[in-house]
Amino acid sequence: SGTEPVLEELRTAYFLVTGSYMPGEVPREKVYSFGHPVTMPIFCSRDDLVRIDEDGRLMLFQPEPDGTYGAPRQIGEGWGNMQIMFYMPENRFIVRNEFSNLTQYMISDNYDFLSQGDIGWGWGESSKIVPFKDLAILAVNGDALWKYPLSQTGAFDFGNCTAIEGSGWGGYTQLFGYGNNLIMVDPKGDMWVVSLTDDYALGTKRQIGTGWDMYDNVFACGDDLLALDSNGDLWRYEFDPVAFWPLKADEPADEEGPE
Repeated sequence: SGTEPVLEELRTAYFLVTGSYMPGEVPREKVYSFGHPVTMPIFCSRDDLVRIDEDGRLMLFQPEPDGTYGAPRQIGEGWGNMQIMFYMPENRFIVRNEFSNLTQYMISDNYDFLSQGDIGWGWGESSKIVPFKDLAILAVNGDALWKYPLSQTGAFDFGNCTAIEGSGWGGYTQLFGYGNNLIMVDPKGDMWVVSLTDDYALGTKRQIGTGWDMYDNVFACGDDLLALDSNGDLWRYEFDPVAFWPLKADEPADEEGPE
C-alpha cells in the first residue's frame, strides 16, 4: 500500500546475469543456401526475407515452422539497378537507385505494390543508409553519422536532418539498427553496439563480439541476426546485444573500434 515501513535488513538486491558462449562455440542455424555468392541487396521485411536476384527480380522468402526459409515467390521485376534497399515500418520499401535517388514504395501485407514516389536526391555520397525503427533514415556521410527524420508519407523533416556524431563512423563494414541500438562491425570483425534513443542521443559504445568478418553481410531479422557468408549460405543467430558473441576460437577481443 506504500504506507508500511521497509525493514532495511530484509532488502534484496537482484542481479540480471547474461551468459555468453566460449570462442568458436556460438550456435547458429543454416536457414537457406543460395548456392553462390549474393551481391545484390538482401534484407528482412517483418520476419520475411527479401532479395534482388541476379536477374533483377524481387524475391520473397517466408519462414517455415522450423525457422528455415522455403522456396521463394517473385513479387517484382526490373530491380537490378537498385544499390541499397530496405524495409521500413509500416509496409514500405525504400531504395537507392543508380542515379542516387531515394524512392519509397508502399506495399500491402501480401507484398502487393500500392504506390511509389521519389523522396530524395543526391544520396550517392552516403556509404551506408539504414532505417532506424519507423522514425528516420540514418546515413554515414564521410565519417559522420546523420539522421533524416522521415514521415510515413515519405516527407523528410529537413529542419532536423543533422549529424548525430561527426566522426568515427566511416570505418565500419556493417551497420544496422536493432531496436534502440545500432550494431556495427569493423574491418577486423569486431562487433560493437551503441544505444540510440528516439531523440537520437547516443550511448556509450561497447564491444559485443569478434570474428564477424567471416560474413559478407549481417542484418537484423526480428530479434535474431541473419549472416550471409561468401558461399551464399545464410545463418541465423538467436541474438541478445547484452551478451558477447566470439565467433572464432582464435579471435581475442580488442579494446577499441575504428578511429
